[in-house]
Amino acid sequence: MKKRNLFLFGLAAFLTFGMLSGCGGVLSSSSFSTGTSSTGSSTSLPGSSPSSTSSGTSSTSVIEEEVLDLTLLPQAHEAVTPTDDEVVQIVSIAEKGITISKIDEATVLLIKNIIKEAYLTPEKVTLLVTVANDVVAGIKKNTLSEASVSFKAFYSHLDAALKSIDGDQIGYLLREFALLAQKRKDKTSSSLPYGLFLGLENAKDYQGALAAFGTKFPGFKSQYELYSSYFDGSVSYQENPLEGILTPDSGLAIALGRSLHLLLRKAITLFSEEEKVLALASLALTLRGENLPYAQEVKAKLQSIKDNPVALINHLGSWILSFKITKASWAMLQTKAVDFFKMLIGIQKHVELSAKAVNVTYFDALISFVEEKKNLIQGENIEVVLKLLGLIAEKFSSEEYQAILASQGDNPLNPLSKLLSLYEKAYAGLSPSEKATLSSLFTQLGLSYEEIMSTLTSWQGFDLNNQNEVQTMKDYLSSLGQKVASLFTPSVKELQVNVYLQDPFCLKNTTIAPKRFAIYPRLPSDSSENYAILDVVAPTDTLGFHQGSFVLKVLASGATYHYIFGYDVIPTFLGLDPLQYLVFSSQNGQFLFVNNVLYLHEGVSVEELRNPSGSNIRFLEGDAESHGIALNDPSLSLTLSSTEPGEGFLLLAYTVSSELTIYGVLKTRIFTENDIFYSNNAKQSYVVLGGDTTLLISQNIIGIHGETIELTYFYLSLATLQITPSALGEGVYEGRYLDHTLPISLVVVDPATCHLDAIGEYLSYLKTSYFIGEAFSLSALQVFYSYQTADGEIQPAGSLLIQNPQVTLEGFSTLEPVSQAEARFTYGGISVTFSYSVTRSH
Repeated sequence: MKKRNLFLFGLAAFLTFGMLSGCGGVLSSSSFSTGTSSTGSSTSLPGSSPSSTSSGTSSTSVIEEEVLDLTLLPQAHEAVTPTDDEVVQIVSIAEKGITISKIDEATVLLIKNIIKEAYLTPEKVTLLVTVANDVVAGIKKNTLSEASVSFKAFYSHLDAALKSIDGDQIGYLLREFALLAQKRKDKTSSSLPYGLFLGLENAKDYQGALAAFGTKFPGFKSQYELYSSYFDGSVSYQENPLEGILTPDSGLAIALGRSLHLLLRKAITLFSEEEKVLALASLALTLRGENLPYAQEVKAKLQSIKDNPVALINHLGSWILSFKITKASWAMLQTKAVDFFKMLIGIQKHVELSAKAVNVTYFDALISFVEEKKNLIQGENIEVVLKLLGLIAEKFSSEEYQAILASQGDNPLNPLSKLLSLYEKAYAGLSPSEKATLSSLFTQLGLSYEEIMSTLTSWQGFDLNNQNEVQTMKDYLSSLGQKVASLFTPSVKELQVNVYLQDPFCLKNTTIAPKRFAIYPRLPSDSSENYAILDVVAPTDTLGFHQGSFVLKVLASGATYHYIFGYDVIPTFLGLDPLQYLVFSSQNGQFLFVNNVLYLHEGVSVEELRNPSGSNIRFLEGDAESHGIALNDPSLSLTLSSTEPGEGFLLLAYTVSSELTIYGVLKTRIFTENDIFYSNNAKQSYVVLGGDTTLLISQNIIGIHGETIELTYFYLSLATLQITPSALGEGVYEGRYLDHTLPISLVVVDPATCHLDAIGEYLSYLKTSYFIGEAFSLSALQVFYSYQTADGEIQPAGSLLIQNPQVTLEGFSTLEPVSQAEARFTYGGISVTFSYSVTRSH
């Protein structure tokens, strides 16, 4: 039953809004028109009224005529020089009270570049910041009514911003955001590929290590000079990250910016105030979920819209119809879209070090397919289909909606007569030339317009309780969908195989043989033995990153595929194995190796590093022969460049023989007690009012890259932190540990709203030795709770010490003396058995 209802609703939606899939066109309950005659000549369908035509004039919506030309040359803008104040303005949207000194340099440069590329003057930056602040303010309100004030201001300020900022500038912003979303890397990045070098990150580190140890250890200097090309910039050992970035065409970006500018302005005018507020409230709900204070109010409003969506659908239709651009603009969008898809496919051929090889044959075939199909749907076809959809939505009424609802349930009614009538009204709003364009679209998609219209019209008499007739409709629509889909489905299939170069680093003037590649079939039934690597082309006469190629042959069919891959040619393997995972750590947080940096507490000696918690260290000879050495091996020496707080280096020297010593360097940072801080990682914990709970506390320092480094962790109670949860609701409490303070985020809940999980400590409060006639005594009881959040998640809520708890006793008596007896007390449904004794009084 559920599947049938879903199908019926899908069919109704398809007939109402789904003309894009190829089953649209001139749909009428009484007639159809070929769209080739300006007089609107028509041919009657079976069962139609001869006097009814679909070409009669029909009034369309009164919409302000504004035809946009996306092909115009870019507007001229004066260059701008972004300031620190503008950067602070933008960052302050998320972090109030921030100053430029607290914003990292990379973020400052990024924001200034966006401002510069979009030609945003200080006034325009202020307008955009105001718009953003309206959204932030609305999200932070406690009620929907309060949020509505900010959300209404948003649209007023957005309108002002759109009057100042043109569509071209929005296009420039879209382009920069697209690049940002792809995590665009700096062209001048000097970081080395993972696996090339362990211990040093850049030229500054390299020169620092040489200065620290080069004079005292001549062998170290000779070895490390072999790596000079890694750091001096003379050789590139990594792929160009920009080659894998989709850089939007400036013409497309401007066209999209102009289109968005128009659509935003029209949305402000055409949608009701309630709909606009609800749009932002829905955004707030998406961002914050159940944590949004007025989440339930928004859900109720959304449900109200779902229950009666007619007005919103009408406004959506008017909005679509308001988007008017020139014929040349539609043609340009179609061309730009094709170029975009080809570019999108093309960047998939970007090769990276240590990544899987790229099947060039497959991606070239996809690009050819896009080129082959580029003229199948023209811009004018899209224009007409959008207009038709807009007309359908604008003319949609409660009559059609009720018909759709009536098609649901256990006794569905056929809604087609109502929906076909709606379509006829919408189709009448098209001009003769637009009708002809729509008709030609069917032909381009390989469909018979007359046959489809005749079939759909004949379905008006179908009984939706008749499974055979319903199946007939499903099969027919499925066949149409498959026919259209086949036009846009490339015949070439991606080979279900991943191929990797197992070690992307090779010595100069060596050979990359086929056996160095690993073949991993994606299908369980497949095997690497079904393939062969042929014709490897990978020159190794020049240092640095290179792109190689090979041919993958499918042995069963003989089919061949051309692949490309990335690899590095290096001068030597001599040194620390860069692919190893080093472990230096102590349980008390005195030292830790993380992110290729060894952090040491002031006063820690190199001998303390040779403890059992450290891992073996692998050294490589020049030809990659490996040696695994324990930290306490006497052939391994450790030397710190300095014992003073700050950054430095640790030299590792492994004596292989009297002729060979292999050196390695790790970057270090010596920290002091003043660098340490404690936190519970900003986790929000639940606890009952007046209770206690145990928190995970971490001991941390700030790393050399600004990241938080966790040295160790332990558990502390709220009581130890000197915190008493004294007020219901969310709050941040100040905990105290040693000489440190740390913020603790708590949600304090009422025990009455919690579930009693267990009884904890009671023996300390239970009297177990009694005199004859003495009453039972339990002075206190520790109990543990859990709390169910609004979204159904169960959270531990800590413990509470109940004073003089009211319990139910079973089997307890002090009428007679007894050396040992058992009884049971029950609290909150949880029982505890205990032993006690009774003696005569002295």
